[in-house]
Amino acid sequence: MLALITAALLQVSAPQPATLALTSSTANALVDSLEAAELRFFREWRDIFTKVNDPGAPTQSNLDARALRNLRESLAHCHPDSDGRDGFLPVPGSRIIASGPSRYGACPSWTLSTPIPFDESIDHDAAVGSVRDAVRASRASLIALFDAAARAAPGNDWIAGQRVRLLVDQGEFALAESAARACRARSVSLCGMLLGYVIGAHGDLPRADSVFTATLGAMPLAERCAWSDVRTLFDGAARRSYEHASCAERDSVSRIVWWLADPLYIVPRNERRAEHYVRVVLARLRAAAERDERFDWNDETGGDALREMVIRYGWPSYLYYGGPGLDGSHSGYLGVHGSPRHEPYTTFEYTPGRIHLVPEFHAIADPPHAASTDWTITEQHADAKANGYAVDRVSSAIRRMNTRLNAWWPAELFVPALPLAQLPDGMHAFFRRDTTAILATAADLVASELGRPDSSEVRARFIMSPRPDSMRVMATVTAKIGSTLAMRAELGREFGVAGIEVDPTSTLPGARTRFGVAPPPTLAWLDRGEIAISDVALLKVPRADRELPTDPDVLLPAMLGSSTLGKGDRFAIYWETYGIAPNDSTEFAVWIERVTPQGILRRFGIRLSVATDLNTPVSHSWMEFGPNTRRTVIPGRVPIVGRSLLLDASHLPPGDYWLDVVVRKAGAGEPVRARQKFTVAAK
Repeated sequence: MLALITAALLQVSAPQPATLALTSSTANALVDSLEAAELRFFREWRDIFTKVNDPGAPTQSNLDARALRNLRESLAHCHPDSDGRDGFLPVPGSRIIASGPSRYGACPSWTLSTPIPFDESIDHDAAVGSVRDAVRASRASLIALFDAAARAAPGNDWIAGQRVRLLVDQGEFALAESAARACRARSVSLCGMLLGYVIGAHGDLPRADSVFTATLGAMPLAERCAWSDVRTLFDGAARRSYEHASCAERDSVSRIVWWLADPLYIVPRNERRAEHYVRVVLARLRAAAERDERFDWNDETGGDALREMVIRYGWPSYLYYGGPGLDGSHSGYLGVHGSPRHEPYTTFEYTPGRIHLVPEFHAIADPPHAASTDWTITEQHADAKANGYAVDRVSSAIRRMNTRLNAWWPAELFVPALPLAQLPDGMHAFFRRDTTAILATAADLVASELGRPDSSEVRARFIMSPRPDSMRVMATVTAKIGSTLAMRAELGREFGVAGIEVDPTSTLPGARTRFGVAPPPTLAWLDRGEIAISDVALLKVPRADRELPTDPDVLLPAMLGSSTLGKGDRFAIYWETYGIAPNDSTEFAVWIERVTPQGILRRFGIRLSVATDLNTPVSHSWMEFGPNTRRTVIPGRVPIVGRSLLLDASHLPPGDYWLDVVVRKAGAGEPVRARQKFTVAAK
């Protein structure tokens, strides 16, 4: 029987017999022979890679090239227990993905040279250069062996997985999809995950998401928990909390993560979720081989760090190899049980244009109370700090690279099909009605931030999503770049996530802002005699020849798109009271107080009356008796009165401020308060 199987594997061009019924021993022998053949191919691929990409010794006449090489080699020598005394550039702890059982660490970075010679995330064999045709011919021969083996042992999970993996590496996506659909592995779910992997790796993430969702939905809970584990997307206390949760709790958290990480609710399916499962399958397929082309995926030699990196960031665009000299020192340092591993140690460099979609963990724990700032989807450099560098007289370009690589995000990254911009934080305010609540929101459409021409038109939608895989468009408007987009929606007592989303086009990026929604109780819940106040909306000031209106239908479209004011700006506010009749005697107070850390010297100076208290409040109060034309009365079971007030920020120094509106009804006991934070910019 073994001879017959061997003949079937070697003579793949001959007509194939019916599926062979293999005994356990012959099946094991078949897998052993395939593993040996695959390892020979991986060794051939690795040897070619090391020869093609050995950079050679740097020249003394090119300090920048030497500095760049040293910078890259420091990243290849990224070890969790390194203190920098070995001459390598230390990096922040959040940059290092540390292996549990070994001393290995992975430090992903942005690409450090422009342009990079090739992009492996697009073309797997790009790194072997001009020898790629020979490499592809060798892989094709190996694939033929796996094709024959799949016919001989259709129920073998490892053969099914490696066959699909090799076809995807070869770029034979049609054949890979056929192989995945023909999969008859003992694990039915594996076949579905392989199919989703092929479709997603080919670039059709929406279709892959459908396949992954259906496959995961058909799994038993324990198996689904294993596939949908998202601990790699969290750091620190958040990861520990997730790891201590039950399987059912982790499954629920995973659903919330992908709900909140969906790039755009207006685009069908969830590309970010699909990309995650593509990465999970890719990492599993590589870890299923004893060793891969360049890396050892065993946990004992750092494979756990490699898998985490791939799941968080995807496959790197460029892997710089420092040559055999780097291998020698690295392997000695990372020796396992006294036997160093020899492999090409590389950097893991990622091209720009990636976005970060998973929000802060507290937003995942409590979505209705998430703030728009919990999603920071575009690259930030504000906190970047350059560590010291040992090479003297390097160029400013090298120093900028050093600074940028230390600004790496530690969470996760994704490359969208079309760029996705982040709208500014914007403004949001709730106004209560008898059985509903009006949510008003506004955001500035800034050309430089959205990547769209000034004054061009965009279509924007106000989205409400009460739970995973559920979304409603509450309003649709057309606006111009450079203007403020203001929208309103009437909601019930439905908690969830809302946001503004700008439609992408075939050539222009989409944009969004997203925030939690926890509507206040409707007025039907207000007890007799109870009073309440709405949120405070910040508004643009009307023209000088116009009186400030009080009608919310006029005022709310004039909401400011940001809580940041320019120095010297004037602005208006609008708020509503509930349960106070128009003819009730009412006391009002509005004050502005700066929120500024004073510092010990200023606090001491204030006590000695030689320094100004930066936090001294500015206040304004008044009483109203009976009817007043400076307000709007909205009919309803509970009295609703809307008021507006013009404020002048020209005398306010730059800083952060609280604006408080306090209302007391005569004889009604405790006052009610609304608070809004705003900032006065330096310019």
